[in-house]
This record gives sequence, C-alpha cells and structure tokens, in this order.
Amino acid sequence: MNDNGNFVVMGSDSNDPLWESFRNPTNTLLPNQTLERGSFLVSQKSQANFTQGRFYLRMLDNGNMVLVTQSVPSNMDYDDEYYNTQTSDTNKCNKLRG
Repeated sequence: MNDNGNFVVMGSDSNDPLWESFRNPTNTLLPNQTLERGSFLVSQKSQANFTQGRFYLRMLDNGNMVLVTQSVPSNMDYDDEYYNTQTSDTNKCNKLRG
C-alpha cells in the first residue's frame, strides 16, 4: 500500500503495476484518485448493505460527468439524470476543427 492509500500489485519482473486499487474504484474516491473516462462509481444500497444501489456517477467517454439512477430490478436502463457537469470535450474539439 502506498502512502496515498493506493493498493498496488507489482510483478516480479516489471516496474509497472499489474493492478492498482485507484484504477478500479467501486463506490468511493480518495484524494488524488481520478475517475477515468468510461468508468463509474456505484452507490451501496444502504449504510449496512454494500450491494449495488441505484445511483451511478459516470465519467463518460467525452469527458462529461453525470449522476444517474439505474432501473431496479432490471439494472439495464438509466431512469433519470440528476446532475450533468456539461464538461464534455465536444465543443472544444469542434472549435479546433472549425
């Protein structure tokens, strides 16, 4: 475990980590930890029940972060968007091209 709280599994023949807890967040972000594009955090059902809840904090591939709910019990479709940062790179890319 590093000083910043990151659990790291190193290979015997490599300086590169095989696995890092900071690269695989589940329901919590710690200081200095990033939520990479295409990844998400999932809430837990309750304070005592750690199974997946309905709320997802998603970092979309375009750089936009959204807080959404997921249908229960299907867990297939997103019901509602609670918050949208509207920080996608789409406008920036279009301005650079145009």
